[in-house]
Amino acid sequence: MLKVKRISLMLILAGMAMTVSAGSNPPINQWSFTIGQGNEQYNLHNKNRQSLHISCSDVWGFGVFIFQNEENEISHDDKGVSLSFVLDGKTKIQVANTVDKPPAKFIRGIAKAKKIEVFNNNKKLATFTPSAKSIKAYGADMITSCLKK
Repeated sequence: MLKVKRISLMLILAGMAMTVSAGSNPPINQWSFTIGQGNEQYNLHNKNRQSLHISCSDVWGFGVFIFQNEENEISHDDKGVSLSFVLDGKTKIQVANTVDKPPAKFIRGIAKAKKIEVFNNNKKLATFTPSAKSIKAYGADMITSCLKK
């Protein structure tokens, strides 16, 4: 059942990513929020066409997804993936591939971070620098929404 949920969530996320990329250029360095089919998702894009998606859902569970060039997806729960995040150049947080609930330290940290570096197996994948305006607009909501689950 978990595998079916994960595949369904990946299809929803891929559809959202394609919709955003086909319809317009997503806002760069701005947190945004989407909701659909019970999935609450916080999204962040950088100038290199990479995106970070954090899913907090009663239906689908917790997920962290990185898209390279809007199509090559890496998920925190993929086999062989070990995602870690360095927040503001100092706080390193590993996101285990077995979590069903969002780790509080990760959510609280990423919601407030001005610089987010993403690594897979200690290899840097992407850097995101959300604007202060978008952190203010979405940070508190992300903490409340994701940690209430």
